[in-house]
Amino acid sequence: MYYARVINLGQRTNSGQPGGTAGRILEHARKAFNERGVAAVGVREIARDLGLSPGNVSYHYPTKEALVTALMADTHARNNALAEALPAGEGFEDVVALVRGVMRRDLENRWFFREVVGLLVAFPELRPVHVEMQRARDLRTERILGKLVSGGLLDGERVKRRLPELRMQLFTQIFFWLPSAILAAPDADPADRLELHLRAAMALLLPYCTPGGRRRLETVLDR
Repeated sequence: MYYARVINLGQRTNSGQPGGTAGRILEHARKAFNERGVAAVGVREIARDLGLSPGNVSYHYPTKEALVTALMADTHARNNALAEALPAGEGFEDVVALVRGVMRRDLENRWFFREVVGLLVAFPELRPVHVEMQRARDLRTERILGKLVSGGLLDGERVKRRLPELRMQLFTQIFFWLPSAILAAPDADPADRLELHLRAAMALLLPYCTPGGRRRLETVLDR
């Protein structure tokens, strides 16, 4: 799939091997970025923390941009795997489970959602990677909406007429939920607001529901 090609932009060897050096570097960088931010964490520091030489780190990830790219691709691939695991005829409950899983993964990668706009400005080489990932997100959203239409839960004509707006609303609500939660309560754990943001995202579908679909979605939202 396309995200495998994205990973290859930034690394030369074995990050896909569980327990491999590249995988250790990736997970340590994720943790350090979460705690202190991308700008505050250097490649030499990562090497020192892991007992590696800087050259060993740069063998797998030649630049910090390559490391960031690999982390982006890893997160996106895991989210794709969540989506692919959905049942063929999913209902709102299945979509809720998918979005909740994506949001929980966002918490594991909060560094990215805090810093994504600045990263795209600072590292122009990340932009085509982001654009390709965004295209894949849009296709994933359209596939899920199509299944809800096929299941009689959403009105196909209304979805078709307003698809660009609906797609953008869902992207904004889901992709940026973590920065929104942090801004709303800077001293609180954003995980405490996950379910609120999840319901807000699902509520965007209410105007597009069939009568039966609306009853089912309202039941899900009221739980």
